[in-house]
Amino acid sequence: MSNEDSTSIRDICSMEGDDNIDVDLMYPKDFVGYVCSKFSILGKEIYSGYQPVMYLDPDIIFNSDVNKMLQEATLTEDICAPLEDFHRVQTHVPVGAGLIQLDSLVPSPYAAGFNGGTIIFSNTDNTKVKEFLDNARRSITNIGYCFGREFNKWAVQEVINYLSVKSFNVNTICISKYARYIDHKPIINEKLTGFVHFWGHNSERKSELMKIYFDKIQYIQSELRRL
Repeated sequence: MSNEDSTSIRDICSMEGDDNIDVDLMYPKDFVGYVCSKFSILGKEIYSGYQPVMYLDPDIIFNSDVNKMLQEATLTEDICAPLEDFHRVQTHVPVGAGLIQLDSLVPSPYAAGFNGGTIIFSNTDNTKVKEFLDNARRSITNIGYCFGREFNKWAVQEVINYLSVKSFNVNTICISKYARYIDHKPIINEKLTGFVHFWGHNSERKSELMKIYFDKIQYIQSELRRL
């Protein structure tokens, strides 16, 4: 899913098997349209043959095989996303606090939000998944109509956390153990569990940090092959 054509994507993804890459070419008009693109997967033929569907933000790097994570998420039959155990839904706006307070919901003060940058839909034909995506799209549209497109700055992140608290209960247990977050100098000092999400910086700084981390991962892998 990109605003780049298939030729550009294939140039970026120069690897064996890139004939398996399909590109859903889109032209979002603003930030809200860009981050909400994931909600358009229902009813599109290009996605119909793929289950599960895993959506990823571009500031994520895999550091080990993720097949086990995908299998576990699929078996839950839930919508799965990694927990942000350092952000509370009652007070942290990016994980829905503003919308939760606006709707007078009272979640536990200990309840943490989740990060929508990685989200797995075990089966897009599942009624619960369809309702979740429809409600997310409708909520974002209604919020924009009532309060303006800039009202919920974090758009998708706020809305899907709000919906999880209100009625859907997104599964944050399944894939949280595979996720790590990096918002500072990327030091590899723990087990490579699955993927790391780079956040808290502008795009240029993220690119620098991701390059540093990726080079370290490649070095570790080359050393392991030599053993």
